[in-house]
Amino acid sequence: MPRIYLDNASTTRTDPRVFESMSPFLTEFYGNPSSVHSFGQESRNAIDRSRRQVASLLNCSPNELIFTSGGTESNNVAIRGMAKRFPGGHIITSTIEHSAVREVVRNLAEDGYGITEIPSDEDGLIDPDSIRSAIQENTFLVSVMHANNEVGTIQRLSEISKVVSDFRKSGREIYLHSDSVQSLGKIPIDTTELGCDLMSFSAHKVYAPKGIGALYIRKSVRVTPLSKGGPHERGLRPGTENVAGIVAFGAACEIAKSELSSEAERIVTLRRRFEDTLTEKLAGIKINGGNERLPGIVNISFGDISGEALLIGLDQMGIAVSTGSACASGTIEPSHVLIAMGRSKEEAKSALRFSLGRFNQDDDVDITIKSLIGVVDSLRKI
Repeated sequence: MPRIYLDNASTTRTDPRVFESMSPFLTEFYGNPSSVHSFGQESRNAIDRSRRQVASLLNCSPNELIFTSGGTESNNVAIRGMAKRFPGGHIITSTIEHSAVREVVRNLAEDGYGITEIPSDEDGLIDPDSIRSAIQENTFLVSVMHANNEVGTIQRLSEISKVVSDFRKSGREIYLHSDSVQSLGKIPIDTTELGCDLMSFSAHKVYAPKGIGALYIRKSVRVTPLSKGGPHERGLRPGTENVAGIVAFGAACEIAKSELSSEAERIVTLRRRFEDTLTEKLAGIKINGGNERLPGIVNISFGDISGEALLIGLDQMGIAVSTGSACASGTIEPSHVLIAMGRSKEEAKSALRFSLGRFNQDDDVDITIKSLIGVVDSLRKI
């Protein structure tokens, strides 16, 4: 029985090229990058090179990046670090954010911060004018994700940044943060064009190992550290750096930059064939998300069938998919993203997310289509 992995939005297999780049830093070049001897300087040089590789993908200065343990820590450093500067201030976010933003903001609400969650439309888009209307006298941060992890909808970040910029031009101190974990390496990210002040990233979504991420902080932006310790990562992330992970992240970003256009085109072709075939052969299904989506994410509501039952049926056939965000696995509540997009609880509970990636081929799509139709037919008969 073939094993097919269609849960790349959750995490990705480490690319062999990435593993090859990092492995010497687990065995041969193991020095502490803060040490002045040659062992340490080999590690320090590797970190500097990796920072340049990540910066090249983002079109930013290497000095505008700090390395973290992943997207969740990056979000916390950005949001909580800004909140420390503006006690009791007001934060604007959206109803479709990942829990790594949603729970941080809601926790700050318990500490007395004002919170406004902007609703999305039926495609998962946030209206920039709604953000403009929600800005208050003490608003210091807007946090809107670049691309949604469940349905793949890509936000109009440049338009949202213009709203924030307009208020800043009038003398207001207000900043824009974006959880960009899902968009990295899938679509072009130009920090200059997007206009964000802070952006969060994670390596394990771009074919590098888990446990390493990055936070982009525009040069003019000041963030208060959350932890005390050494001067590592501009004092914002104290602790000895994960050198092998950082090297892997840099290599993954370099590969992503060189292959971004061709890979996106290939995956979109696979996705469209998958969607078109299922729409033709299965009645009563609904694809969630609009036309502006990440290349590889397909979220489908199957209406009268439990998404969990479908997931189990496909897993028994060796096919891995998801019912939504990996961080929400184990919960029985329907997807908060789909509910926010206006789907009923039944539609949300019947949804599956298929996320295609670098190592998926035509056969994976063909086998999954055939298997999925069989599982749906069987469950509908029951």
